[in-house]
Amino acid sequence: WACPFYTDMLLFTMFLINLAKNITPDYDTGKIADAVNLSQSHFTRLFKKQTGMTPYSYYQNLKVNKLKEALCNKNLTVSEAFRVCGVDYNGNFAKIFKALVGVTPSAYRNQVK
Repeated sequence: WACPFYTDMLLFTMFLINLAKNITPDYDTGKIADAVNLSQSHFTRLFKKQTGMTPYSYYQNLKVNKLKEALCNKNLTVSEAFRVCGVDYNGNFAKIFKALVGVTPSAYRNQVK
C-alpha cells in the first residue's frame, strides 16, 4: 500500500525532472498525464496545486528561462539562441517571451550586455 500523497509527489517530482531535461516543441499534457497513469484533469489539478501554475505555463517558463540563458551567450545570434532552444524564431514564442519577461528577446539581450 502506498500513501496517495507520496505517490502523487513522486510522480510530480519525476515529471519536473523529466520536463526540465527534455524541453521539446511537441509538449502535450495529455501524453504526460498518460505516462504517469493519471487523467489529464487530475494531473493538471495536482500540478497546479503544487506549483500555482498549469503544466503548460510551467513548460513555457522553462523554455523562456532556457532562452534567457542562451541569449546571454554572445557567441550566438538571437535567431541561433532560439534554434538552440528548439524554438522557432519567426513563430509566436517571441510574444510569449515578451509577455513573461516584459521585453523582447533582443531587448533582453541588450540589457544583459
